[in-house]
Amino acid sequence: MSDANTSQDPYHIADKMVIENLETLKVVADPLRLQILDAFGDKPHTVKQIAKVLGLPPNKLYYHVNMLEEHGLIRVVDTRIVSGIIEKLYLITAHQLTPAKGLLSPGGPGDTEGWEVMLESIFEDNKQMLLTSVRDGVVDLSKENGTHTSFNFGTHSLELTSEEAKSFNKRLVELVNEFSNRKHETTDDVKMYRLFISFFLTNRPPDAPEDENSD
Repeated sequence: MSDANTSQDPYHIADKMVIENLETLKVVADPLRLQILDAFGDKPHTVKQIAKVLGLPPNKLYYHVNMLEEHGLIRVVDTRIVSGIIEKLYLITAHQLTPAKGLLSPGGPGDTEGWEVMLESIFEDNKQMLLTSVRDGVVDLSKENGTHTSFNFGTHSLELTSEEAKSFNKRLVELVNEFSNRKHETTDDVKMYRLFISFFLTNRPPDAPEDENSD
């Protein structure tokens, strides 16, 4: 893994960390560990504090926190004594984790283990978050798509030229960045939404136009 030098400021969080080995990718791909990393935010936390955020018993998190620390995804920035017990304060190492390009295709097009690990993690994490929102009544599946803002789901196949695909992807990224960079004052109307996007080229040919001379 590569990350920014934090020796000068122990509370510094790098913008990005590049994951350079499959073992670390598998560690971070665990859905619970992704939730742990997300729960940290930008501030140091103890395991007990993270457990409270996630609504889980601390004993369920210690193993996972140790794995994250062992692989450099979080680090100890301070310690404190509470009721005679030393507690560690952890901080995430980077805001963004990204696999090295060679990790996703180390042996050529047919070697997809890295991709499988990453995709399984992404799908499982989003599935669990959606199920939790449904269970807690945050998402109401009885309403039709497009009539409310709590849930919208669908897949689409688009026939695009190369230039149209570039334009579509560019506008999509710009839209996401526009709203991602917005900061709000804390009000009752500000809520956290999850966006899951997948845009990729397939080997399926475009639908052939009908032959006007056919019977």
